[in-house]
Amino acid sequence: MKNREHNYAFVDAQNLNLGIKGLGWELDFERFRTYLREKYSV
Repeated sequence: MKNREHNYAFVDAQNLNLGIKGLGWELDFERFRTYLREKYSV
């Protein structure tokens, strides 16, 4: 059996969302999830 590494990301979504909106941006959570998966294997 192959030993797999497990990576987890704990995101404070409320602060992330408020910070992004405070900058006048809009966060696409689906693309953010894809970014975490591809860059950090989360």
